[in-house]
Amino acid sequence: MNRFLCTGYLTRPPEMRVAPSGTAVTKLGIAVHTARASKDGETQDETCFLDVTLFGKQAETVSQHLTTGDPILLEGRLVLDRAGRLVGVAEA
Repeated sequence: MNRFLCTGYLTRPPEMRVAPSGTAVTKLGIAVHTARASKDGETQDETCFLDVTLFGKQAETVSQHLTTGDPILLEGRLVLDRAGRLVGVAEA
């Protein structure tokens, strides 16, 4: 099963367009922050930046209601593009 779930914050305003088929497509960027303790007990902060593509109703809703800095919860699947890079596809 290929299931991806994360929370983060939008790093830029969502960019929505409509595909020739009529489907809404929104691209956005999110920052996912993780804090964990190292072996010596110090806190280590890590931030991962992800590019995300949304389709359909979710794409429309996100582009209408969210903007830079807003929190977001994503659930979907991860896929590779033709160049072999990891691409996230949110479904819910």
